[in-house]
Amino acid sequence: MNLSVSAPHSSGLLIAGRAVTSLDKDLLKAAKYGDHDGVVDDLIQGANPLTWNEDFRTALALVSKFGRSYYAQTEHQDDAQIANALLEAGAKVNALDSRWRTPLMEASLSLKPNTVEILLAHQADVFARDKYSHTAYSDAAWILQANPNRDEEGKSVLSLLSGSMKKTQSYVTTPDTE
Repeated sequence: MNLSVSAPHSSGLLIAGRAVTSLDKDLLKAAKYGDHDGVVDDLIQGANPLTWNEDFRTALALVSKFGRSYYAQTEHQDDAQIANALLEAGAKVNALDSRWRTPLMEASLSLKPNTVEILLAHQADVFARDKYSHTAYSDAAWILQANPNRDEEGKSVLSLLSGSMKKTQSYVTTPDTE
């Protein structure tokens, strides 16, 4: 999907010293509620995929944590598609919020395997730690233990994260062979 982004008009509000438009606010709301068409429309109209809310959560972090899945208690494919659209439009996969959490941590905590897979494909940092030293893997393991009824999604997320950790470590620890 190729999204053309134009410069929106400012509403005059500032978050951390930068103007936030009403279109940016619409993007954040659409992402939080898993509104795929709303997100794509907002991006095409010029919403900034890098915008964040008062907690420094980007649209990518909001859809990773909430989206349709949050309200349905099961992953909805639109959430992964929204994450992909935001990444294609320039969202930062490793953006940190006020607690140093990444979208991957939020998707892992919400047990969203399809979203986790897309974030990992876009080079999400599987080793990132929040300000409490939690990782995406520790979050997924904790929430799976607390919600055994989400066993399938939890095991899928843990498997994706584990595979990415092993793959990343092999790049670091494998000596060059020529």
